[in-house]
Amino acid sequence: MENISLSKERNVISVGHSLGVTIPAEMAKKLGITKKTKLEVSLTNDGLKIVKKKSELSSEFIKAMNETLVEYHDALEILKKSDE
Repeated sequence: MENISLSKERNVISVGHSLGVTIPAEMAKKLGITKKTKLEVSLTNDGLKIVKKKSELSSEFIKAMNETLVEYHDALEILKKSDE
């Protein structure tokens, strides 16, 4: 990813018994952040550091699974229907 420097002021909001900060849509889009994305929040000497958590599965594994799902799609659909 290119080196991006975006800065936006945000207000702290209440979220249940916690506090939250919204992420501007343009930043979320550039970072590929969705509702299901896990973020890691760390306390640093300078303040807070928020980073998108990496998948716990390797990219090679995900690629292999996707290829397998495509290759065996028809067989998996037959098994799915037989289970209903």
